[in-house]
Amino acid sequence: MKVLEVIVGSDEAACLFRDLFHKVGCDPQITVDREGASGCVEFPVVRTEFGFYEGLAAQKVLDQLRNGKTVIIDIHAHTSSKPLWGLHTPTADLATIEALMDKHDVSLVVLMATYFPFKTSTRGGGGTSNARLAELIKGNPRFKMFGSLDASQGANLDEGLSDLRARAQTGSLAGIKLYPGYQDFHPAMPRMFPVYRLAEEYGLPVMFHTGELHHCCPWTERQAGHLRCGYPTCQIDQLGHLARPRSLAIVTACFPEVKFVFSHLGNPHFEEMREVMRTCPNVYTDISGQFLSGTAEDTPEEHLLLKHEIEKFLALPNGADRLMFGTDFPIQSYEDTIALVDSLDCSIETETKILRKNAEKLLGITSC
Repeated sequence: MKVLEVIVGSDEAACLFRDLFHKVGCDPQITVDREGASGCVEFPVVRTEFGFYEGLAAQKVLDQLRNGKTVIIDIHAHTSSKPLWGLHTPTADLATIEALMDKHDVSLVVLMATYFPFKTSTRGGGGTSNARLAELIKGNPRFKMFGSLDASQGANLDEGLSDLRARAQTGSLAGIKLYPGYQDFHPAMPRMFPVYRLAEEYGLPVMFHTGELHHCCPWTERQAGHLRCGYPTCQIDQLGHLARPRSLAIVTACFPEVKFVFSHLGNPHFEEMREVMRTCPNVYTDISGQFLSGTAEDTPEEHLLLKHEIEKFLALPNGADRLMFGTDFPIQSYEDTIALVDSLDCSIETETKILRKNAEKLLGITSC
């Protein structure tokens, strides 16, 4: 983030910060508030493009300047070449994502392949296939991909497994993403175990969509009975139990060497998610997709609630080592997600783990 202004309580403090900013090559405005009206008595007040930071939060911003810029890994994002509706951005193509990466110091984005059998009127499935995603990011080191497969009833699971294996053998997969609630399968079904064995064999993490399921059709279409999937009623409304943290946790004990990511903090099942992480040391989570940025969900009250929920995750045994930055872009904006991390009452070391280091550990890559 860019520091625009630092408010301090004395001329001596102003001199110290001028020296610091000269060393790190930036030149923000320095304001002396001798009366302390701004709250800068013990700590400086820092203004960035994201707003004002006070107390420990301000100290974290300044520590980042002293220690060098913290680059970010987004462990969970999506891309689409189609126009978007009802989101904070009208596009989510690679050019849009790369421009945001440049703006927010994001060094790597992990993109998800998707197979959504209910997402088209022909029931033929929708989403971004492994082949399509691999072609999009080919030769671009700023992106990695989590492959997927169609695990819904009637799908050719062997074909999907063969495709994942071939991509794992070439090193083009960073992990595997599965969608139990969207594809109507239980993750502990025996027919899914070959997927986990494949992940174990190649050292790949497995991510599950966890928590709330999002509808394929706008509310107005659902109310009118005009469903794109062609079913008489919305199937998504019947499948939420398959994406609950407890439903997913069964397989983690069977494959203790596999790192599992239960995404989205399990939202809204936060405490259930934390209970799973207490008992399953190979389960990670990310802060992606907590709300639709730029909509009625995106409120100061929601941000404050999430801050407190995330801090409870950090208080878990090794919780700070298993929580990762993710946006679920284009669902949640980079601005909102970075501001959420900045709001946490945690050390700069913990913040760096969330922003980058835990993802590096999960992906088995060297430090950026």
